[in-house]
Amino acid sequence: MKPYRAKPIKKWYAIIVGLVLAGETVAQDLRETLFSEADRARIAAQTANAQLLSPQFFTDGMEAYAAAENDLERGRNLERVRRQIVEATASFNEAAEVSAIANTTLTSLISVRDDAIEAFAQRFATQLWTDAENLFDSAARRLELGDIEGTRILATEAEIQ
Repeated sequence: MKPYRAKPIKKWYAIIVGLVLAGETVAQDLRETLFSEADRARIAAQTANAQLLSPQFFTDGMEAYAAAENDLERGRNLERVRRQIVEATASFNEAAEVSAIANTTLTSLISVRDDAIEAFAQRFATQLWTDAENLFDSAARRLELGDIEGTRILATEAEIQ
């Protein structure tokens, strides 16, 4: 009678674990390769404060980015994922560009808003803060459409609030 040998099972277990880990590494490498440019564009947009200064382009970028991540995770067609990544990257780049313009066009409004934040206006003057924030958002969205004159009018109204 031959003694029981557990070695082959251990070897198969090690091989299976190795394959699973290798598959995860390949998937991670694929994700990094596909998303590298979009990640750089997203970080640039966030650094430029695009969430505030270019809300629609930034939101469009985040939605396309999330859709691409979801589709990649679900194993969907890579061409579809690439299209979504291109869309996300373009939106983030546009958001960063609009934010740079907003930093020039809305300089005084941004300064007034920062002062209001420091004075806790959202807590002590809730309605005025809400009205001013809505005008700020409208001015930023108007700027995204390229309407600089309309942006300036809304910015002036927001500053008065």
